Amino acid sequence: MNIKSDTGKLYSLLAPCIPDDGRIKRRLILEDFYNSNEYRELAECDAFSQYFGEYFSPEVIDALDYESIAERKRVAGIIPIMITRLCGAIRHGNGWAMTKLDIPDFTSYDSVKKVLDSLNFAKVYLNDTNISEKDFMEIFTASKNDRTSEFYCIKRHIGEGL
Repeated sequence: MNIKSDTGKLYSLLAPCIPDDGRIKRRLILEDFYNSNEYRELAECDAFSQYFGEYFSPEVIDALDYESIAERKRVAGIIPIMITRLCGAIRHGNGWAMTKLDIPDFTSYDSVKKVLDSLNFAKVYLNDTNISEKDFMEIFTASKNDRTSEFYCIKRHIGEGL
């Protein structure tokens, strides 16, 4: 599906003629961003869906200035990598130890990169977890201070019926 509109194509033609026009630059980066594989991958990621609407929906992106759109475009390229590695780290590394204190600022490349760099796969054994791939971002919902016992961790993932 090609989202690039006729207006976007027109702006592509005008850009070389008026290189300093901020509106044209902004429109071009919007077209490029919405047509990127990274944006589509982020939009289709079930685990990221609750954050997508808040940080990457067309309504949010359309309201941003050029520099902010450029940063979101840059961040969108690394978030799918972080999500994949986080899922792996939950099962084979230190991902299970992350809490809401560790959640990155999804508008900042450096913040997402920091979380990505903190993931460790040094453990060779499989962590026992009942967190599905769809719900693994839930590890960011409790803080370390909320973890008062092993019972809390079990209750958190099984339900309040305990």
